[in-house]
Amino acid sequence: MTEAGLLLARATREALVMGPFREPAQLDRLLATCPAPGVRLRVLCTHPVPRGWAVAPPPATEIRVIDIAYPWLTVIDRKTALIAAGEPRTTSVPAIVAALTGQFARRWEHAAEQAPPLSDEVTEEQRTILTCLAEGLDDVETAVRVGVTSDQVAHHIAVLMGRAGARNRFELGIHSIKRRWI
Repeated sequence: MTEAGLLLARATREALVMGPFREPAQLDRLLATCPAPGVRLRVLCTHPVPRGWAVAPPPATEIRVIDIAYPWLTVIDRKTALIAAGEPRTTSVPAIVAALTGQFARRWEHAAEQAPPLSDEVTEEQRTILTCLAEGLDDVETAVRVGVTSDQVAHHIAVLMGRAGARNRFELGIHSIKRRWI
């Protein structure tokens, strides 16, 4: 997992992420490692949102686009910041974190809202999770097979249930077959 991903996993209240998301897979990776439920995630893309995301954003996620390129920035709970311009650097110096949070907020105000377009495709990881679900494995067993945490498995299942309009895992299985996800 990247340094930004490790920081995101530690978020308890808010995560701010800014960067040039040029490929759908970049945003998929971010959303797949998104913070715990209830953590507000704000993503500022410095390029138009790429088409064909496979991962739907969690409910507390907002995504906006700005037409000026800036380096990668991640701010977690307004306490820690990671700047990835050249060599990635993490800081917890309050004045620096506050200044970077302020810069993000100013850019956020001028950015346009844009909902991510979703494709009807699933990633290989999601397909494997659905296959494990069909085999009757629980989240822990699935996590071991896929190589992720059980929380990430539960998140993927929740995202897929939302995309399919399924009320439970059984319905997700039916929708997965109908949509040819498995």
